[in-house]
Amino acid sequence: MRELEDIPLNQALKDYRKRNQLSQQTLADILNIERSTLSRYEKGTRLPTGEVLKRINQFMPWLINHGNPLDAIFDYIKVRFNGFTPEEVITKILNLQPEFFTTEDYSAKYYPQVLGYGNIKVLSDPNKASQGVLIELTGQGCREYEQVFGEDGLEWTNFFAVCLHNNGVFKRIDIAINDYLPILNIPDVINRVKQGNFSSQFKKYSGNFAGLTPSDDNDDIAYTTGETIYFGTPKSNLRIVFYEKDQEQADKYDQLPEDEAIKNRYEVRFKNDYAEDIAVKFLECADNMWLVLGVIDHYVTLLDWPKQANIPRNEWQISQDWLDLLKDVEKVKLVTKPRKYDFQKSFNTLAHQYGSTIAITRELDKAMGTALLDTLVNGSKMKPRQEKILAAALAEHDEIVKDRDWHGNEDW
Repeated sequence: MRELEDIPLNQALKDYRKRNQLSQQTLADILNIERSTLSRYEKGTRLPTGEVLKRINQFMPWLINHGNPLDAIFDYIKVRFNGFTPEEVITKILNLQPEFFTTEDYSAKYYPQVLGYGNIKVLSDPNKASQGVLIELTGQGCREYEQVFGEDGLEWTNFFAVCLHNNGVFKRIDIAINDYLPILNIPDVINRVKQGNFSSQFKKYSGNFAGLTPSDDNDDIAYTTGETIYFGTPKSNLRIVFYEKDQEQADKYDQLPEDEAIKNRYEVRFKNDYAEDIAVKFLECADNMWLVLGVIDHYVTLLDWPKQANIPRNEWQISQDWLDLLKDVEKVKLVTKPRKYDFQKSFNTLAHQYGSTIAITRELDKAMGTALLDTLVNGSKMKPRQEKILAAALAEHDEIVKDRDWHGNEDW
């Protein structure tokens, strides 16, 4: 990651302007000053003060961010709790007052009741307590919750600790890195990826390479003319997204891209086991920026095409801008929890999708003296896949394991 500590203001101004391909007149218009005044700032013969300095800090916050042109934010959080009522989740987990939550006039999939305090949502199904209670924080919801706990001197680590202490199951966590310089040129990154100048542990990449970004997976970067690249698929437990934030905001609010402070955004989306793993790792390091940069570094690398022919791919050089972004971070590998192969997943699917139909059929049988449910069960046959699931569910550990001494096998 490129550090800009101790760089003089005049040099930072010039660096910002050139990186964003702005003329002196354009940047002067953004700062609402004369071009000649900006020229003096860049030469160091005059220093900005007052409102001009505030305006500069708005567009170049790294000048007051310890010299770091990046910052990281939580952009989406979804965590489920079993054995809690919605009111208990609001009071014990979120530490808020239930009377300030209102019942929303919409429902979510599997969760017909949605309570909201601004963009802080608590979802539940009063008729299916087994589904648990879900906390959902969108990007704006994360900002609103930060405002609430920040006034008490608390941080995200406090929230994550409370969730894990109460056996909360993190279903999704999005962490976004804002790049104010920008360090990477997204269209150039896309071109290099399309040319194969990268290495990745993802099997697929996709995105908007010219035109509209497809709506996807709670994606609030849809319908932008800015360029976007995705590593991974919508169903992946890990997905990395790079996009031109300035263009997305400009399209959204009908403004000029150069009027937007954040140039690029690098998002990492964690689901299911990976979300749980990243929650634990965050509590260990308490630094979401270094954590997510470490994940990016482990799963994707931009490379330079070698100048000489026949150079093995594993000897290609890492691109300098990639080193600027990820300098000094340690790679972070995500892990999944070991689980016993069992029948529970199939049963959960049956309960969620057909539980109500089975209940109706059972009551009809009672009222009418029929045996529809028994007829359905007795007439159903297992396919080979279901037979394997049944065998695995009934098998003992010694039957599943091939060789108890495999770790000491001398033939390896």
